[in-house]
Amino acid sequence: MDEKDKEQPSDEDTGRTTDHSSTDLVGTCSVDRITSSSPETDVNSSSLPSNKSKGHHRRTSSSVVDDLYHEILRGKAQALKQKHDDQMEQLAALSAMFDDFIEQAGNKSASLQHLRSMAAYSGGTHTAARDREPDGNGGKQLLSKVFHPRPSLLTELFEIPHIQTIHYIFIAVLLVFSLSTGVNDIMYHGTIGVDFRTFQYTFGKLPLVMAIWVCMQVSTLLAVYSGLLYWSKVRNNSHTADYLDYFCLAIYLAYQAVFIAIPAYYIAHLDLPPASATIVVVEQVRFIMKSHAFVREKIPVVIQSTSTKAAKCGEDVDPPLDFGRYIYFQFIPTLIYRDDYPRNKKIRWNFVLSNFANVAGAVMYAYYIFIRFCIPVFRNFNHIHVNPKTFVSSMFSCILPGALLFVMVFFALLHCWMNAFAEMLRFADRMFYRDWWNSTNFSNYYRTWNVIVHDWLYSYIYKDLYTVSVSP
Repeated sequence: MDEKDKEQPSDEDTGRTTDHSSTDLVGTCSVDRITSSSPETDVNSSSLPSNKSKGHHRRTSSSVVDDLYHEILRGKAQALKQKHDDQMEQLAALSAMFDDFIEQAGNKSASLQHLRSMAAYSGGTHTAARDREPDGNGGKQLLSKVFHPRPSLLTELFEIPHIQTIHYIFIAVLLVFSLSTGVNDIMYHGTIGVDFRTFQYTFGKLPLVMAIWVCMQVSTLLAVYSGLLYWSKVRNNSHTADYLDYFCLAIYLAYQAVFIAIPAYYIAHLDLPPASATIVVVEQVRFIMKSHAFVREKIPVVIQSTSTKAAKCGEDVDPPLDFGRYIYFQFIPTLIYRDDYPRNKKIRWNFVLSNFANVAGAVMYAYYIFIRFCIPVFRNFNHIHVNPKTFVSSMFSCILPGALLFVMVFFALLHCWMNAFAEMLRFADRMFYRDWWNSTNFSNYYRTWNVIVHDWLYSYIYKDLYTVSVSP
């Protein structure tokens, strides 16, 4: 009975200490309770009849302590594992937050790049694309065109989804125009393509147009370059350079006058249709501006080479003319001649094809606008009495179609056509226009809607007239 009373507290203590939900402090107290015996227990233990019962009690207490230590270690390991898992979850959350931050920073950087690019095209930063060039006469400083690798403004804007949506809207409207024209032709004429007779007439006599264009191109290449080359060689060996210069200048002006007169004569003589005549006139003006830019840029170089020969006591100096560069200049979309231009490394043919497709779409768009809105207004214009009321009504009826036609011509010519040829020739400077739609006055609009022509007028007309006016 006494042994059972003595062992029973130990069993209760063992049950308490082997609880898996006990904390470190409770486990420690349980160990203290087992290892530190009460006086009553010591007395009873001392009265055991044999050493065998004492050894059994020690073994039982030792196993309980080992179990307690194992449970404590297991609890601490589980706590450490849970803490490690929590830390890993926090690190994963921080990593996700950091990735979001990097993505947002990239989006903001792209937006900032677009804003900077748009600002570079604005009229207020027009001087950013040019270098300061002193005129040498004590007057104000004039600017000189400098070419930089840069895309067109609409090319960058079309990378923004919201702006690209506008492009898709125009494509959808073009499809609606095509469907409407086809249905109207089927219902009223029984076939498709009746209205295309106007299109065929407008672009008629294309073989004659191509023949005139080839003649103008050959004349610009051979006559201008050969004349300038001959003048540079004769001038190097002539002692009367002033008289020779005036004589060659007169020949050059006569050539330009003939170049203007002959194509104009053939346009009237052959009775070319409107679009075909427009092609001839536009190409005629382009050739005149290209040839003048080449001559104007090379005249100072030739004069400088003559001075170099004089400084070298009559030693021959090769004229600084390169026919290959002149041919390249004839086809790139710029009117400012330079010996070297920024070039891209490769040609993106998908970009070329997409731009030519946009040109075709813009031409059809303009044709549908003209057919649907302009022709009905003027179809019977000569058959009825025209009074001020009819004239004003007809004029205002064509304002919206005229504005749309202007946008289509700008998009087809100054963006798509120029970018296609620039890409095929790897010409890197694509600033053919600026943000003219943000202009608040006519002067800014005039400088930004056609940068190609404006640069030519500034470089070869304004600067030369200003230099002559301030020269002593």
